[in-house]
Amino acid sequence: MKILRALVFVCTIVLFLYAVIGTLIWDYDVPLYGYGALLMVSITSVVLEKQVQMSKG
Repeated sequence: MKILRALVFVCTIVLFLYAVIGTLIWDYDVPLYGYGALLMVSITSVVLEKQVQMSKG
């Protein structure tokens, strides 16, 4: 499951950079999509970790 966690981590960084760069270059709704996706990834990672803990226990 370390691969999955690393993948989520990389996706989070990419989306964060996308959101930041989007804020700097385009001052409209592109950052909103970035932050929305970032929120989705963080929620997904939390849910996945909970499921991993449940399957172990």
